Amino acid sequence: MTIYKRAVIVANSSQSPIADLTRILRSTDLLIAADGGGNHLLHSQFTPNVIIGDLDSISESALDTLISHGAKILSYPSKKDET
Repeated sequence: MTIYKRAVIVANSSQSPIADLTRILRSTDLLIAADGGGNHLLHSQFTPNVIIGDLDSISESALDTLISHGAKILSYPSKKDET
């Protein structure tokens, strides 16, 4: 079992976090992509440990590539009563 020192969550936004990610990420971090945040991570050449969300914001090609690089998926329905 891997023990992580901290978790870093990358969300979907109009700004690319590549400069920030390169500066702050450590090999001991749990890297989580919140849905479309996976697009940013792929573009920044990072692979998240986990992609979580309803997967409506991440491109299908980014999702496929990140899965092939070892990312795990926690998928939730897009229609939900609670967030």
